[in-house]
Amino acid sequence: MKEVNTEELEATIRESKYVFVAIGNKKYGPGWAYLKSLVGSLEENMDNRITFILVDMSSVADLDDYSKRRASKSGVIRFYIDSKCVFEQIGLFGLLETDKTVIRRGLRETLKKMAVNLKV
Repeated sequence: MKEVNTEELEATIRESKYVFVAIGNKKYGPGWAYLKSLVGSLEENMDNRITFILVDMSSVADLDDYSKRRASKSGVIRFYIDSKCVFEQIGLFGLLETDKTVIRRGLRETLKKMAVNLKV
């Protein structure tokens, strides 16, 4: 997982086939630390073809007001395939195992419908 700015975010989404993006508020220390922990834990057990990035909400231009509020306190998760966002989860529970389970189930269902075979 790497932390990126606006330009790196756009380039990574454009250049990588599978991109897992975690959006949070870097200024909110506990939430940012939790998001880093969550993404790191997910990355360890998911397909190595997926690029994992963490980005501060100030670097994401297309967040609506609701998503901004959720990202400022917990986080927003997005998954891109070939530059297209195919999965989005707005907000987190704040419980590591619960968040991992919910994200993985959501991704599995999304990928299954698209006939994409990735370990998530």
